[in-house]
Amino acid sequence: MYIFPEELRKAYEAQPIALVYDQLIDGKVVPLLVSDGFCDLVGMDREHAMAWFLEGQFERIHPDDVGRVAHVSVEFANHRSGYDLAFRTRHEDGYHVIHAIGKWQTMPDGTELAVLTYSDLMDNFDAMSGTMEDYHLFRKDQFFTDPLTGLPNLNYLNQFADERVHAMRVGGKRPVLIYADVMGMHYYNGQYGYQKGNEFLRHVAETLRESFPDALAIRGQDDHFILIDAFDERRRLEENIALANNAIRRGAEGSTVGIKTGVCIYEEGMRTIEALDHARNALKWIGNDLNRICNFYAFVDEDQLWNQRYVIESFDQAMAEGWIKVYYQGISRVETGKGTAFEALARWIDPVRGILSPNEFIPVLKKYHLLHRKITLVGIGPGKAEMMTYEGRKAIEQCDAVIGAASVIEALNTRKPCFKEYSPAKVRQVLDANPSIRNAAIVFRGDTGFFSGAAETIKEFASEDITVIPGISSLAALSAKLGVSWDNSACMSLHGRDGNFVNAVEKNKKVFLLTGGENTPAAVCR
Repeated sequence: MYIFPEELRKAYEAQPIALVYDQLIDGKVVPLLVSDGFCDLVGMDREHAMAWFLEGQFERIHPDDVGRVAHVSVEFANHRSGYDLAFRTRHEDGYHVIHAIGKWQTMPDGTELAVLTYSDLMDNFDAMSGTMEDYHLFRKDQFFTDPLTGLPNLNYLNQFADERVHAMRVGGKRPVLIYADVMGMHYYNGQYGYQKGNEFLRHVAETLRESFPDALAIRGQDDHFILIDAFDERRRLEENIALANNAIRRGAEGSTVGIKTGVCIYEEGMRTIEALDHARNALKWIGNDLNRICNFYAFVDEDQLWNQRYVIESFDQAMAEGWIKVYYQGISRVETGKGTAFEALARWIDPVRGILSPNEFIPVLKKYHLLHRKITLVGIGPGKAEMMTYEGRKAIEQCDAVIGAASVIEALNTRKPCFKEYSPAKVRQVLDANPSIRNAAIVFRGDTGFFSGAAETIKEFASEDITVIPGISSLAALSAKLGVSWDNSACMSLHGRDGNFVNAVEKNKKVFLLTGGENTPAAVCR
């Protein structure tokens, strides 16, 4: 590293011009000195300005300009181009346009140093407007920017997030990463269309930007967003997330869950990729709890998550290779000392982890429905996606496969594996032939309790883990459309069956007939 003579160093450092001398060492640009003018420009003392130039300078540059500045810097450092460009940097009063010029200077001992000068064009904005146009300051750099929301993307996160974190630490702040998942986007797109879905994602991005104005906001994959901010206190962060979630929900079409978040507070030396992984795991622990929108990462959760993952991933092998064994324990009466019964206990004899007690693996197998199948009977309502209950949509979203009549499945328009069978016996054949289906959704039109095939299906699977989710019946939907009550109506089904509906009409003021098959409305009216 080049060492300046003391008097020369002092003279350069006292310059009112924003000036930086740096040297290329082992492929990395290392600052040797910065002037007083540069310290004034970036608003830091000399020590912090040197550290910022080395580790964090890109985090202040506008996301649209980062790619161009990084490219020109690499070309200049390798003597493949000059260094003369303008770009935007973030200051307390907003973005300023900075003009930078770089030249190479050969020192008396032959060492080559880069000399960079910076000037703030915003001081003479009107006079320099033509220069700004020449440099194309407002062009989009798609490599680092998400085109839908205008936020920096994952490429930007991977390249510059650690610089942002370092800058926070240099400023005495503790960084925190928030991983946000926009819930139910698949159904939102299906219900309102992809154009409305894109508008909603832009609304989410803008809301997060307004709710966390000092944070680095990133558009993640699909319907995920990432925020890196300075951590203050847990309660205040939870309140801010709740306020953002309420604003997101208010801007949605219809009703929506909003966002759920996993939060990781950076430990000393922790990199962003590790914090992101921890925040994702914290989000997973929320699961299906509709009352929680925020969960903080804790290392104990991580241990539990890895133990759960090992049980889940090793279960099939444990069964096939006989790791899970049954042990019998005798039970005797205290009064007589004689044996009265045996208790059967399962033990997992693992070749890697030793003996696992039932408390370590049985709850996990129950949670993920590996002990037995979970079957959910779902009433989808009259057939429109917007008339399906949230609980019903959630059941289909979480299931392994959907089973039901062809017309019902087609109305769902789901990407899940589908089997077009509706008789209980055929449904059982489907499940027996596909043992990998551990969580099945069996769907019915209308309500599961109103002239539905759900009753026979419940009988067929009475010994299994069954959940029934009702839907909006055609009777309720029609009555609402007509603006009349239906509590005093006689109800009768002619769907695939005959009945004396004339007698019912003679005896009742209001009769509701469920038609179908040959008994169409036209046939009934004849």
